[in-house]
Parts: sequence; C-alpha cells; structure tokens
Amino acid sequence: MVLHLLIQHPSPLAILILLLPVIQAGKELGVTILGYSPLGSGFLVNDYKPGTQFNDVRAHFPRLAPGAFEANMKIRDSLTKISTKLGITNAQLCLAWVASLGM
Repeated sequence: MVLHLLIQHPSPLAILILLLPVIQAGKELGVTILGYSPLGSGFLVNDYKPGTQFNDVRAHFPRLAPGAFEANMKIRDSLTKISTKLGITNAQLCLAWVASLGM
C-alpha cells in the first residue's frame, strides 16, 4: 500500500508526510523498509528524452502521459541542476535522498 501511495503522490511533501511515519514505525518494530524504484524507473537518471514515443506498456504509465511527462521533465531538470552543482549524478542524488530518509 505504501508503494502505491508513493506512485500516486509523487510530490516530495506528500512522500514525506506519508512515508516518514512508516519508516519510523518500521524502525520501532525492527522492520526494514526498502525504497522501490528510487530512480523513477530510469526517468530521474536521464533515460527519457523529450519527444520519446512509447510503443509498449510504458505508454499506459500516468507519469509518462502527455502533460505529466513534461512536468516530470521539469522535476528531473531541477534535480540535474542540483546534482551538477554538487558534482554528482542524478542517481547519486536520488539514492542519497532515499538514504537520508532512513531507508
């Protein structure tokens, strides 16, 4: 259920509100919480380019639908600016963020 919420509510604030209590409960109960697809199935590490056409199951992914795709590109571009400034890759930035949550 948590993974579904992550996919349906991709804003960082929503993730923090939904996920931090789950991570805390996991720590208290000795349960390991794993991040599923912390690189956005490749989206956050520049695998997708503007104008990419999907002729497979990805054509049905909401995050790749027209409008959402462009909005997600803006998020990815913002992450790229941060990672470039830090001298790291987007993958390193995303994984560091997931690690900082205690996962």
